[in-house]
Parts: sequence; C-alpha cells; structure tokens
Amino acid sequence: MNHLYTQVMHHNEAQVLIDIEYFVMYARTQQVSFERFLPQLIRNLTLFHPMYQPERDYAASLAVFIALKHHVDQHLGHCHYTQLYNVEQDVIVQFYQLLLGDESLFENEREQTINQHMANLHGIQLYLRGVVNQHHRLLAVRVDLHYQVQCLHQVNITTFHSDIQLLLSSLGKQTNCFTEIVGYVWSLGQRVEYGGYYIRLLLLVNGSKYSDAWHMIARTGQCWHDITQGEGYAFNPYEIEQLQYLQEQGRLEPGIIYSNNPKLCQRVFDCGTELVKQENPLRVKLSSTMHTFGWGHMGIVKWRGNDDRTYNDDLSGWAV
Repeated sequence: MNHLYTQVMHHNEAQVLIDIEYFVMYARTQQVSFERFLPQLIRNLTLFHPMYQPERDYAASLAVFIALKHHVDQHLGHCHYTQLYNVEQDVIVQFYQLLLGDESLFENEREQTINQHMANLHGIQLYLRGVVNQHHRLLAVRVDLHYQVQCLHQVNITTFHSDIQLLLSSLGKQTNCFTEIVGYVWSLGQRVEYGGYYIRLLLLVNGSKYSDAWHMIARTGQCWHDITQGEGYAFNPYEIEQLQYLQEQGRLEPGIIYSNNPKLCQRVFDCGTELVKQENPLRVKLSSTMHTFGWGHMGIVKWRGNDDRTYNDDLSGWAV
C-alpha cells in the first residue's frame, strides 16, 4: 500500500462514508464545477482507500463511488490520487459521468427499504403487543449507545458489529444489568450529528421488580462502556429535565406502563415505530445478511388465546 494512504487511517469511517454519500448524491442532483468536483473526489478517494473492503455490503451511493474508484485506480496504476490533478480534463469529466449512472441500484435499494420497513413494522407491532399483554406493569426505557468522540477513529463496522453482538448476547441471556429485562427492541445507525455508529434501544423491564428508569439508563451505559473497553457511553434521547420535573410534581411515573392503560401502552408502540424508521441507516454492513434492526424473543407465550388473531393497523386492539 502507498505510504501516503496509511496516514488517513485515523479518520472516522462512519463519517467518511456519510461524506462520500453526500458527495455522490450532490453530484447526481446538481451541476458541479470541475474546480469543485476534482478536489472533493481526490479527498474522498484518499480517505476511502484504506477503509475499503470488497466483501462488505455498501449502500447504493457507495457502490456507485466504488465503481468509480475502480476506474480511477485502473487509470492511475500505483500513483497517488493527487495525480488526478495532472490528468486531462476530459478524463475527469468521464469520471464524473460515471457517478450519474446505475439508477437501478438506487431504485432497488428504495424498494428493498420500503419492503423491509413494512415487514419490520408489522413484526414489531405484534411483538410489543405480546410483551405488553403478558405484563401488567412494565418499565419502558429508551436509550441510545454511542462512542466517545475521541475514539471514533478506532471504530469501524467490524468492531461495531463485534460490540453489538456482545450487547445483544447480554440482553438475550439476561445477564449483567439486564436480569429484569422482559423484552427489547434495537436499531443500528450512523449519522453526522454523532459522527459515528450507534445503537438505539427500547428496554422493557419487569415493572413489578424494577421501576427506576434513570438507574437503568446508567446501568446500560456502564455495560456498554465495559463492552467497548471504555469507548462507549449512553444517551437518553428524551428531555430528562422535563421528565424529572413532572415526576417531582407527582404527575408522571417515568417509563412505567400499565397494560390496562391504552394511552401509556401507546407510548411503547410509538417508541417501537420510531426505531423501525431507521432514518439514519448504516451505509455499510459486514454482509448483505447482517441485521440492523430486531427485537428479543423473551419467552412470549400465548395470552388468552389471542396469539391466533391479527392486530388493527392503529394498534387499538385485536381484530379477529
């Protein structure tokens, strides 16, 4: 590998992939000048080169960029990407035009996303209804797990996947801080605001044995901190100060859900639907079979014979 490439290994993989996606989508939707296109192309190629793994499953925008990368590599041979400044302008124009093709990739991705979304939405509705119906009193906790900013350059999709597997194993086996967990929903993503990979969780705890949402968030954060060897932290996406104020006023028992209270139960369904949306999806996966959304099957059993029925679309109840 060219020694110049090794200097960029400390960049945040998740952020680089997002930047490339923006670069590709902007080039496909806007008229980009030669003076603006070439420096951005060189920068993105230079950053992406040491991160690229052919066996990975990339989003459509990255797949288009990778196809362009192969053409550039073939043209330059072993030269560094900065040598593109010495290439004829008509060749650069041809490289630019390569980003404009393969619309079928994006159409297929959109169709698969819609189909998967509908399947996930249906599945999570059934699952959450089953959990709520099994437990009279639940503690519902939403928490996001991230990586410390100073550690982002050390986290790629491989290390992220490894950390996620350890976390999901603890959840599924109800070990560490998850001994009172009766159900959970998880969703993976990456976005600019946080600059890295992250996981969103909805934890459903046995409310008869545990009722402290803030402590559960802290314990989950500590578990994630341990799994990531000090690189991870937990973030509660809700307005904590407002919730604490309502609790102090006796107007809210944060996170506690009663199965006979439809309004409270709706909060659980809303949280599950939010996680299904995956508004900030992964741009790369270890393979096409890597899951980015799921829920835990914590021994859900038949409940009053309702398991053979279907739900109304509005989740107002069971429909025969």
